[in-house]
Amino acid sequence: MPSSWLPRRFLLRRGAIAPLTALCLALLVGVAALVIDGGTLMEARRHVQAAADAAALAGADDLYCNYLTNQGIDVNGTALASALATASANGFANDGVQSVVTVHTSPQKYQGGPNAGQTIPPGYIEVLIQYNVAHLFSGVLGTGTSPVRARAVARGRCTPLKSNGVIALSLNAAGALNVASLGGLTVNGTIQVNSGSSSALNITSTVAATQFILNPSVGSLSANVLSLLSGLGGSEATIVTSPPSPDPLRYLPPPNPGPLQTLVWNGNTVTCLPGVYNKGIQISGGTLLNPITVRLGNSDGTPGIYYLNANGFQVSGWVNIMTVGGIMIYNNWSNASTDIIKVSTYGAVTITPPAYGPYCGLCIFQKRGTSLNPAPSVTLNAQGSANVTGTIYAAHANVSLTTNLSSNVMGGQIIADTITTNGAAAININPGAQPTANLRLLGLVE
Repeated sequence: MPSSWLPRRFLLRRGAIAPLTALCLALLVGVAALVIDGGTLMEARRHVQAAADAAALAGADDLYCNYLTNQGIDVNGTALASALATASANGFANDGVQSVVTVHTSPQKYQGGPNAGQTIPPGYIEVLIQYNVAHLFSGVLGTGTSPVRARAVARGRCTPLKSNGVIALSLNAAGALNVASLGGLTVNGTIQVNSGSSSALNITSTVAATQFILNPSVGSLSANVLSLLSGLGGSEATIVTSPPSPDPLRYLPPPNPGPLQTLVWNGNTVTCLPGVYNKGIQISGGTLLNPITVRLGNSDGTPGIYYLNANGFQVSGWVNIMTVGGIMIYNNWSNASTDIIKVSTYGAVTITPPAYGPYCGLCIFQKRGTSLNPAPSVTLNAQGSANVTGTIYAAHANVSLTTNLSSNVMGGQIIADTITTNGAAAININPGAQPTANLRLLGLVE
């Protein structure tokens, strides 16, 4: 009987289902491996890159903190240690099996990136991380791990703010730069005025600078103001319009308070050691023939910080101020009316900033105010000789400079919301010749 005549139930079934099922299962496993392990690798790549970025920033921060001492070279290996510790905290312990972390600093050479093979500049750090990711599914098809690599380069340097002599930070103040001194104002550097007020410059005497940077909203300056602006040596003024620039020292934290101190009088000599003064420093009196002498600074010449918690720093009369080594006066004010910095003397005034450390180049640093709660004014009125060098920094405050002697130095740099000058003599600001605060250059570059 022909097979075609048999009932269907008696026909033999062909064996094609089993190999087709096996092939589909293999494809499903491959897709699962691609999706799951591929996603795992992508997530690992983000994690490795984030860890490399964090490690490079940690090393760069160490290079920055020690830059003025080590000039960007990791002398003691502390930047290396910081980078490795940060990588480990993020899960990459540099065990040589699951992860490998490599750190390079100057004068080593870059191992990757567009500058591979070139010498790393001082203050830069390169971090490379390799993480061997274990497979979940695709391991059955081949090797059990795949290397994931990331690289980051960060910079940790500081550079003196030499080009800027005067920076008026206020965005809208009229008279942000108010020059009423009869001898005018001469700045061997740039004068930058952020204010967009049409009367941001209130000038009655000559003002000379290498360059004037003004807010575009100021508009056309009046003919009277233009006639009083000039370059150094009487050349034509260079005026540039640019959007307001942020406070270059906004990163700077308040100093640590230090030990509690009190004034020590010995006749007409007052010794003020660096430290905390909960009632501030107030000294006045003296005579032409018998002035009071105030000694500031550490006897060994190391930098000293004066942390004033109340009443500020107020000196007046026949008082001589002498500085040993470098000092910084920090005004931790709470009352803008009473906690002021005001030096108004007939004696000789010498204030020299620290030559190294985080507050290098700063002679006065006042706690920042706000637009709603401005900080107290900082006043330097030198009727006698004065040699005040370094940066005077008073965000959201006015700095007022007055002198009657053209030979006086009234600061190497002024950074404040508004600046006012008075007196019979010229006010000279020379950031090129005087120490100034440092601009922080800290961040990822690759």
